[in-house]
Amino acid sequence: MVANGVTTSFSVIFIALLAEFGSSRAELSSIFSLYILVFFCGGGLAGLLLDRIGPRRLIPLGSVLIGLGLFSCSRISSLYQLYLYYGLITAIGTCCISWVPSSVIITNWFWRRRGLAVGIVMCGNGLGLMVFLPLTQFLTSWLGWRSAFLVIAAIAVFIIAPLNAVFQRTRPEDKDLDGEPIDALLAKREEGYKKSLGKSGRLWALSEALREKSFWMICLASFFNPFFTFSITLHQVTLVVGRGFTPTAVAATLGFVGIFAMVGRITGGMLSDRMGREWAYNLFMSFAAFGVISLFFLNANCSWVLLIYVMFIGLGLGVGGAMFPPMIADLFPGPSLGRIIGITSIFAGLGAGSGSWLVGYIHDLTGSYLWSLCCMLVAIGAAVVSVWIAAPRQARRFS
Repeated sequence: MVANGVTTSFSVIFIALLAEFGSSRAELSSIFSLYILVFFCGGGLAGLLLDRIGPRRLIPLGSVLIGLGLFSCSRISSLYQLYLYYGLITAIGTCCISWVPSSVIITNWFWRRRGLAVGIVMCGNGLGLMVFLPLTQFLTSWLGWRSAFLVIAAIAVFIIAPLNAVFQRTRPEDKDLDGEPIDALLAKREEGYKKSLGKSGRLWALSEALREKSFWMICLASFFNPFFTFSITLHQVTLVVGRGFTPTAVAATLGFVGIFAMVGRITGGMLSDRMGREWAYNLFMSFAAFGVISLFFLNANCSWVLLIYVMFIGLGLGVGGAMFPPMIADLFPGPSLGRIIGITSIFAGLGAGSGSWLVGYIHDLTGSYLWSLCCMLVAIGAAVVSVWIAAPRQARRFS
């Protein structure tokens, strides 16, 4: 929730920064693009550190970096300072608390209903939208954008660090829940691990995964899915405000995207366990595409279209983040899972960063978001096709 809140809150502060510094959308979008690029590309390092030092150290460290970065953001005198404070320091911190460690931890704990488990955890992203969009708008309107940065920094440090330092565990055997000896727990874990394997019945090393077509197709899907997701996340507030709606009303309304996103993640994860990853992913990305299409018809005289957008974009937004970890765990189970997910995260960063910047650049060229919306629809289609070619259905056995 906090990681996605740090990310999505920038879309609200985006408007205040445009007004204060008078920059172009492309220039300001490039700061967010750097943030996203570092956030995802750091996934490889986060996966490695997770395997080495564990989440009880990694996640608190990340929260402290977020606090340091956002505190520095509140003290800037020029936009260029944001490249360091938000685009680099904050992004590294967010990477250390976000989807890579969460995905690895949850896929280690659950194997029978892995999709549902990851979907529930990824509801935090929806809560981030629901809580942080209106909160950031309220703080920005009441105290200014500098104070908004400070409050979000305090939330990251004083909530995330202590909770994870005390309670977090990487695997079930790290916590002897039922009093059995550790050796017995490890034996049970290994038995469950074997049951979760695909047709190959093997545990994958990173070097082996790199030679598989399915791995590169997942990487391609990981590029196109965030291309769409983070483009719409960054620009949706500015786009809707440009159609004649007030910033306060927009932030409050778009906060409900988080509710539908939670429904989408849980339902999508559950359906992916039952009907297959590809079919569930295709269904919810179709919802996302319908939400993007609705923006072509949005204006102040058709305010009901905004409600349609909120519902459908929410159902599809971020479902990839909930489904990709189970797909990867189905295809490439084994001790290298953290590093494999980390490599795919690099492609996600390239897609998210390029998409966020490209949408702003196209708007600066054309004065409209229409062509940008077309690019998002193409990205959605490419992500769906890539997942089907990767074919996690061939690796997974339903039990």
